[in-house]
Amino acid sequence: MWRKICCAIDLSPHSDAVVRAASGMARRFGAGLVLVNVEEMPVESALYSQPEVLEAERCSRQYALEERKRAATDLSGAEVDTATLADHDAVARVVDFARDAACDLIVVGARAASRHSPFESFAEKIVRRSPCSVLVVRNPCA
Repeated sequence: MWRKICCAIDLSPHSDAVVRAASGMARRFGAGLVLVNVEEMPVESALYSQPEVLEAERCSRQYALEERKRAATDLSGAEVDTATLADHDAVARVVDFARDAACDLIVVGARAASRHSPFESFAEKIVRRSPCSVLVVRNPCA
């Protein structure tokens, strides 16, 4: 059914549940799996203008992504790719990546949000704009 799965993660603790779900789908359907993390561009500040701070943040994010890649490889039993994208609009980048990489499933996490919030969540925006099917993994801790 699915040949290539895009797993969009933010490297938060909830990402582990999203990676487990995507890895299980990849194993079940013999699909390729790509873990995609979007680094939102930092707002200009004195802290982020220091190269050593930016490099430390980049290294920390890369280590966290590699940890999830190892877990996904073990769980899926297949080769797992990663992609780190940089942009101010994470939704657009994930949707564009999925389209360009010919993914036929995007797996994202959902966090508990207020029913009265006027703002759409990341997962809702992905569902609305996605060129393919979307699996939303609810936060088990919410």
